[in-house]
Parts: sequence; C-alpha cells; structure tokens
Amino acid sequence: MYSPLQIKQINQIRILNHLRLNKRASRADLSRGLKLTRSTITVLTSDLLDKKLILETDETSHEQITGRPGIYLTLNPSGNYFVGVEIGNEMISCVLTDFNAQIIDSKRKTISEKNPEVVIEDIHSMLDDLGPSECYKKACKNGIGVTVPAIISRDESSINARFLEWNDIDFKTMLEESIGEKFFIENDANAAALAEYYFSEHDIPNNLFYLLLDLGVGGGVIIDNRIYRGFYGASGEIGHFHVPVMKNDGQISDILNWEQLIGKNALLNIYKTISKNDCEYNEFCKKISDNDIACIDSIKQWADRIYLTVDWINNLLNPGVIVIGGEMSRFYPIMLEYLKEKHKSNDWGQFNNWKQSIFHDKGSIMGSVALVYSTIFSMPTV
Repeated sequence: MYSPLQIKQINQIRILNHLRLNKRASRADLSRGLKLTRSTITVLTSDLLDKKLILETDETSHEQITGRPGIYLTLNPSGNYFVGVEIGNEMISCVLTDFNAQIIDSKRKTISEKNPEVVIEDIHSMLDDLGPSECYKKACKNGIGVTVPAIISRDESSINARFLEWNDIDFKTMLEESIGEKFFIENDANAAALAEYYFSEHDIPNNLFYLLLDLGVGGGVIIDNRIYRGFYGASGEIGHFHVPVMKNDGQISDILNWEQLIGKNALLNIYKTISKNDCEYNEFCKKISDNDIACIDSIKQWADRIYLTVDWINNLLNPGVIVIGGEMSRFYPIMLEYLKEKHKSNDWGQFNNWKQSIFHDKGSIMGSVALVYSTIFSMPTV
C-alpha cells in the first residue's frame, strides 16, 4: 500500500511526464488525461508551481464553454538542471542541460591516457568549466550521470571496459571520492536506450532495443520503461555474440565476435575488399557524400549483416522498436533503401519496427543525462 505522501509524489510525477510528452496542458487537460479530479490537480500543480518545476504560460485554452479560459502549464526549463559525462573509446564529453534536456553548455576532449585516475582528472577539469556555475551547482544536487563502453556489474562496483583496458575497477567509488559528488554510472548503449525513451521525438513504446554501431557494437534494452541489465549486467551485448567460421570440411576454423563483422573496422574491411584500397573512416564518410560507388556497395554488404542482427533481436526479444544509433547510424538511409528494395517481396514486414536515432552519435552523452533525469520522471518501485 502506498502512503498518502507516496500517492501525491506519484501523481506529481504523472503530471510532469504528461507535460514532458505533450509540451503543455491546461489543468482541465491534466484532469481528463490523468483521470484525477480538478481539485486534486489544482493542489498538485500548486505545489509544483511553488517548487518552480512548472510554469503558467501566457497562452490560454479556449476549450471550456463556460468560465474563464484555462491557463496552459509547461515544464519550467530552469526548474532543474542535469549534468552528464560520456567516456568513449577515444573522447570524453560533458554536458549541462536544463529541465527540458536542452543543452546549455558542453565540453569535449581527447582521452590523453586510459589510466582511470587520469581520466577522472580530465573529467574533473571539464566539469569545473561547465556553466553557468549556478546551474551546474543546482544540477550536482541531483547527481551526475556517466556512461562507459563497458560491462558494469549490477551494483556498479565493477567495470570491465575492453577498449579502455579497464579490468574489474570500481570506477564509481573512484569518481565520488575524487570529485565529491554523487554519480550514476551505466553502460553507454543502455543509457542511450534510456535517452531514446525519454527524449526522442519518435513515438517510442516502453519496450525497445538500442543498437549502438561504432568502433564497438553494443545494445541497450528497455523493458517497461526501465533499463534491463540482466543478472550480471551484460544484457544487450550483441557485439559479443560468437560467430563460428567454418572450413570446407565442416570444422570450425575460427570464432569471431559479431562486433568484428558489423563494427566500424568491419565496414572498412569490406571497402578494402571491394576497392582494393585502404581507407580511413573520415575519408570513407567523405566519399559517401560524393556518392562513391565502392563505398555505397560496401554499405550494402554491411547492411545485409545489420539485417541479420535485427532479425536476431526481433526473434530473441521482440521489442516494440529497434533504434539504430551510434556514429555509423549516419548510413541508415542508404541501408534502409537498399534493404527495403531487396526484401520487398518476402519478409520485410517484420523489420518495419526499426528507426534511426535522432541523436546519431550523441546517444550516449544524452543517455548520461537521462540516467539522472529518470530519477525525477520515473515511478517509484515497491
């Protein structure tokens, strides 16, 4: 049983989420949408107004036939602030956002050393430069979200990050002891999935899979509005699937990670096979802009592997939507056009549930914000 105070908190969270999703609403809209009495809505919104979490706008609703027009309510952009940090394979990024998750300030720098203590020093100096300072200080009261391309234990006490060469380190404790703030730490793909749920302009269901395509390949799972981490914290790690390489006699000659077949280096290897030339990733992207035939053919071959990946995800989890994100999501339009044409006569129907992330390669940094954002907008568990 919920206490009266818990019921009040739950209904206020419902109001905040209604405003988050609908941008604005009158008290009458809230009463109808949330099935609460007008008097209850008045009490709850008065408290939220006092806390400066919502605002009355200058716009009015003229839906009412009698009485004064209803005043629209909206989230107050300065009602709260959030700080997020993304630790990538090569870069560190920090952002400060307002209550609408709009970026106010951001910092980005190359990782100078993979030593976690040096990384923490870099994060500390970047956070010190985020501003305005009063907004940053207010954000820190909520805690700071951090994403890492790593397998993280359920209690956040152990991180294993292959590209960063971190093995079983308690990075969260190191951060909190060094910087003196509360931190939330999460796998980059999991956090990016949470960002899609809270911030995406798509009509996102409460069960989704986020496929992160970059140098590494990862997956984030949202079930019933929450990150699903699995028992050991490794749920969604589709890049770690083992794929056997078979010899003509039926024997296994090698075992590859699926990441080796659909990650950034895999695409460049396909291009090398087709064109007989080496190519750096940035050069490859420029050639795509120039409609280079070998690059486009490379993406088509790579797209066949993504098609298989989506097939696995659909059969394993059957999510409401699969979001394609990460740096390589930029190739989504070419990939989608090719696959739809190739499979239009058979089984494309089961693949119409995937979308391109609106954040592209910014999913993880927005995910770091979503980690903190969700503590205010998610319902309490019992």
